[in-house]
Amino acid sequence: MKRIGIWSIVLGFSLLAGTEVARAHEGHEATAPGERVLTGEVVDVMCYLSHGAEGLGPAHAGCGKKCIQSGLPVAIKVGDRLYLAAMADHSPANAKLADLTGQQVEVHGTVMEKDGQHLIAISSIEKAVGAPTAQAKIYTCPMHPEVRQKGPGTCPKCGMALEAR
Repeated sequence: MKRIGIWSIVLGFSLLAGTEVARAHEGHEATAPGERVLTGEVVDVMCYLSHGAEGLGPAHAGCGKKCIQSGLPVAIKVGDRLYLAAMADHSPANAKLADLTGQQVEVHGTVMEKDGQHLIAISSIEKAVGAPTAQAKIYTCPMHPEVRQKGPGTCPKCGMALEAR
């Protein structure tokens, strides 16, 4: 009888400890990875974050390519979200994406998200067919919305950089 009582206490503490461990881990799980196809622009993360719209598109491709080749992080910009790029085979993504900087690509791979970070482990890369280029977008001045033109540039009224709409 004593043995049953002792084992009951041990089992009770084990269950309680397991519940506390599970509670302590709540909210820290990563989103389950999934195979996806993303279409977006290859960007140098440093240029994009420090220069905004000026760090995007064909006009910035030369600088971005140099930064990516020097080892700075590379990402795929899809809408308003950046996906850090890694290759599924663990080879450097920079070597495979540098020549595509500022261009629209279609990447296939496993998407992972955790703690607000987004990553794609790329299994294949293709230039996006029929993707709109920066030159095809309409750009406007944030201070003078009546100023509109195709492609990037500066506002003739105030000199501010035009933003894609």
